[in-house]
Amino acid sequence: MSNHSADAVSFGEHVAGYLDRAGQGTLQENIFCQARPDEPDALLVVTDTGASPPDPHCPLEERTVQVLARAASGDGALQRLSLVVGIFLADDGCPVTNFYLDEEGYIWVNIVQPLGLPALLGLDEKGRALASVNFQFEIRRR
Repeated sequence: MSNHSADAVSFGEHVAGYLDRAGQGTLQENIFCQARPDEPDALLVVTDTGASPPDPHCPLEERTVQVLARAASGDGALQRLSLVVGIFLADDGCPVTNFYLDEEGYIWVNIVQPLGLPALLGLDEKGRALASVNFQFEIRRR
């Protein structure tokens, strides 16, 4: 196990930070990790959903996250997720490859791809629309 500072936070927190740096919002204002606060009405929440078991013979790890969008309307939530998906897809629609997820250059993303299209989940208890999309990352730690 590494003692690197990047390992002190969840993988989802790294994805949330990347979304912040990509202009999708601001951490702890409208981008959150793991927990979905009651406010603001429009937000993104990144949740860790899984990881591959460690393999001493392969330096790559697979990680999955869910990105949930909440907005006043279903169209608004889906539009927000379309922007997020656009960050991880190249202009030709292929998955983005070979980039650092964190600012320190510790987590190298070999490839990231959405695991389907953004989908509406329904409404929360205040009538706000919820939608989500899952991503699979293949990463290597420096």
